[in-house]
Amino acid sequence: MNNLAFELGFDYYRAGLPLNIAQFTDQHRQDVRNGYEAAQFQQVSRNNVGPFAKKMLSIRGRALSKGLPVTITALDLCRAYIQTGGICPVTKQRFTSAENDDTDWSVDRINNALGYLPNNIVIVSAGVNRDKSNMDLVQMIKKAIESFDMHQKAHDMYWFKLARFYFDKMQFVKPLSFCQLLSTSQELFEWIVVETLFMTKANTARPILAALVYYIDYKELEKIINLIYRKVIKKGYIHPTIVSNSAKIQKSVQLIIDTMNAHPDVFDKLLITCVFDGYTIVESSTRNFLKRVGNAKK
Repeated sequence: MNNLAFELGFDYYRAGLPLNIAQFTDQHRQDVRNGYEAAQFQQVSRNNVGPFAKKMLSIRGRALSKGLPVTITALDLCRAYIQTGGICPVTKQRFTSAENDDTDWSVDRINNALGYLPNNIVIVSAGVNRDKSNMDLVQMIKKAIESFDMHQKAHDMYWFKLARFYFDKMQFVKPLSFCQLLSTSQELFEWIVVETLFMTKANTARPILAALVYYIDYKELEKIINLIYRKVIKKGYIHPTIVSNSAKIQKSVQLIIDTMNAHPDVFDKLLITCVFDGYTIVESSTRNFLKRVGNAKK
């Protein structure tokens, strides 16, 4: 007899929940049923449980089918949910509960190779959980780059937000040639360069600028920075059209891009960190963002 399956069936009865035996795999169904009927035979007190205890039963059922360990508790789920403030950290939409909607709160395993462990779960919306699925960090970043559209509004850049959320929670399982990937989206590469040259005080911009002076004369780089700064301030926003509408800026930005492409061993990691762990293009089209970074520049 599978004790985990038996205990799960027992707990379903104790929680006052109906048993949908079809949700379990064939190898576990009888043991789950036996546990449920044992609790019923013993006339175990039935208590209606809260949403976190219910979610735990669902998690234990999935983990049983997949052979995954479960060390989290309903209290762990409650604490993780409270930390979100009831709002999905990716979509910024308020969570719903048990409405069979994309906005329902759900528990995602950060590393799908591991079980439901306290340091391996996050609370996100069901839609985010589904979209992330079994993707690794490289796949999410590639999806973000591939989905980039310069005409998108900031709040539409969903895959950038998703990749940024998981960036400091997941490890790279394979290398990523980020400069090469950015080269498939010229406008995005230009946008990132413009932001970097404008936000010279940002923690993630400084290492990039420090690396650039090894390959570009400092005075030349300073001229480019000042050119970008004046243009952004004049326009009142950061956008790829700043590059496309000025031949001089376009030539200067292309010099930076060519330099980065020529030294991916130096700039790949710096750019990945800049985009997914520092300032972000998903904010830069707003005037409030421009005002904030503009003040930091002074």
